Amino acid sequence: MSFQFSEPFPRAQMKSDAREALRGHWLAAICIMLLYSVFSYLGTYAMMKMMLPGVSLTDFMFGSGKLMQQAMEQGPALASNPQTLAFLGLVGLIVGILLSGIFQMALVMWASAIAERRSDETTLGAFFGFFSYGLTGALMFIWMNLWLLVWTLPFTLAMGVIGFLAGGNDTITTVAMVVIMVAMMVVIIWKSIQYSMAFYALAQDPDIGVRRALRLSIERTTGHIRDLFVMYLSFIGWLILTSLLPPVQLYVMPYMTVSFVNAWRFLRPGGIDAGRTGLSVAPEDASDQRASAPDMPEAAPLGLPSEPAPQDTQEDTQEENK
Repeated sequence: MSFQFSEPFPRAQMKSDAREALRGHWLAAICIMLLYSVFSYLGTYAMMKMMLPGVSLTDFMFGSGKLMQQAMEQGPALASNPQTLAFLGLVGLIVGILLSGIFQMALVMWASAIAERRSDETTLGAFFGFFSYGLTGALMFIWMNLWLLVWTLPFTLAMGVIGFLAGGNDTITTVAMVVIMVAMMVVIIWKSIQYSMAFYALAQDPDIGVRRALRLSIERTTGHIRDLFVMYLSFIGWLILTSLLPPVQLYVMPYMTVSFVNAWRFLRPGGIDAGRTGLSVAPEDASDQRASAPDMPEAAPLGLPSEPAPQDTQEDTQEENK
C-alpha cells in the first residue's frame, strides 16, 4: 500500500491510519491481548505459588483472606532465607524477559503486517507463527534494558558517593539527591525513546540482529525525540483509563503498537526492505533512503562505552582503510 505522509511528523495521521488499518482485525487483536493477559497472570501466579505453596488459583484471583494469611505466616521464613529469595527473583526475571521479549516481538511483527496491509500475515494464526522469532525478541529485550541499566550507573554511583560522604540528611544532600534523580529520569526517558524503535526495526527484518536494530533506532530517532515524546503523551489519557479499567488495554495496546509502526515507517522511509513496506519514497530520499551516513557509535557520558556499532559498519570501515 502506498502511504504518503502529509506533515514533518504527522502524529494524527499515523494514529488515524492505525485505527483504519485495524478495522476488520479487532477480533484477532483482542484475542492476542487476552492471550498475553492470561499468560502474564499465570506467570505471576506461578511465582506466587513457588513462594506460597498453599495458595490456590482462586485465592490468587479473588484475593481471599487465605492469601494474606499465607503471606503473613511464610513471609518471615522467606525473609530469613536470602538464597531462596535470590533464586525466586532470578526465575521471575528470566520468565519476565522471555514473556516480554517473545510477545513484544510477535505483537510488533503482527502490527507491522496490519499497518502495511499484508492480509496474509494479519490472522491470529500468523501471530502464533511470529513466535518463531521469540528468541530474537528476548535478546532484543535484554540488549535494550542492559543499555538502559548502563546509563543509570553513573547516577546510582553519584548518589551512593554523596550519601557516603554526607553521612547525614542535611538539606544540601537532599537537594543533590533530588537533582541527580531528576537528571537520571530525564536521561532514561531520552534513551528509552531512542531505543523505542528497535523492535520495529527488527520486525522489518529479523536477520539484521539486535545490535544493528538498536543502532538503527538511535540513528532514526535523532531529531525526533520530542515528536515521539509528544506522541507517547498523546496516549496518556488512554493509559490512565487502562489503569482504572484494565479491559481497555484490549483496545489501547494494538492501537498504540500499530500507530508506532507508522512512526517507524516515517522515520525509516522505504523501510529496511522497501518491497515489503510498500511506502512511497520521495524523490529526494530515493537516492540514499536516509542511510547515506554510516552508523557511528554514540558518544557516552562520563567515560561510559558507547553502544556497539554493527558488524557490517566495522567491516566497511576496514575496507575503506585498505
